Amino acid sequence: MINIHNIIELQQDKPNDMIISGQKRNTKLMFHKIEKSRQNIDPKYNLKNFEQYQKEHHNVFFAATEYVLSFWYEGKIARFLGCYKLNRPVKDKVKDESGKARDRYFFPDMEKIDFLSEYDNRLYITWTNPSANYGRFIDDDKFEIHSIIPSKNNSIGAFPNEYFKIRLSYYELRKMMDYPIDNNDWYNYLSNHKGVYIVYDKSSFEQYIGSAYGEKGFWGRWSDYARQNDGNKGFNGKDYNNFQFSIVWETLLSTDKDKILNVEAELKKSLGTRVHGLNN
Repeated sequence: MINIHNIIELQQDKPNDMIISGQKRNTKLMFHKIEKSRQNIDPKYNLKNFEQYQKEHHNVFFAATEYVLSFWYEGKIARFLGCYKLNRPVKDKVKDESGKARDRYFFPDMEKIDFLSEYDNRLYITWTNPSANYGRFIDDDKFEIHSIIPSKNNSIGAFPNEYFKIRLSYYELRKMMDYPIDNNDWYNYLSNHKGVYIVYDKSSFEQYIGSAYGEKGFWGRWSDYARQNDGNKGFNGKDYNNFQFSIVWETLLSTDKDKILNVEAELKKSLGTRVHGLNN
């Protein structure tokens, strides 16, 4: 089951200083509880009030924290509201309802950023320990995706029932990588299979044979093409918009790398892509 940790790692635009695991982690999930007395800060109806409310905290909850992923929950399901960068806090004293002074940590410059914004108000996770204003680090991998409201604008369509029917344009490849959750069937298949693929240049009719044998299989290798960071010298000067991506042989993630490379080499010989194609 995919979780919020997986989603963050899938994004191409994760801030360079965002750390979600390890001793230097600086990102938390923050959960806000729905109560009748707080209807005036329900972000569904008054986002401005909610964001102002979120800037203030009674303790050192945000110590060593640079980013928060905010959620609004009811029961054990939490709706994603957005990603916020904290910036510098101000510490002062305020009086509570009893008149007693307490410390207040206020983040006047907290701002919502674009990271994960395509999932605002349509991504839901399972929240198994409800408590108002509760925060957790992300790296415990316990926050599974409950559901996501689909966006047809982000989907490239249904996954074909046979791998040899895959024919992705570069536009579709980019879109699939940019919105993996809206193309979850594609992600599940491509990240769980290795093998040999073919890139077809529709303008020159040339072909390139390559192999995917890394940890994320085809997904991991094809993400390099989506960023045009694949390292293929035969593609120098080529327009990626003319490329079509297909699979010619699939295998399991457990398959030995040498076997995959051997199949790749034989297919290059059979199709002549070293002589007449894009394989250097």
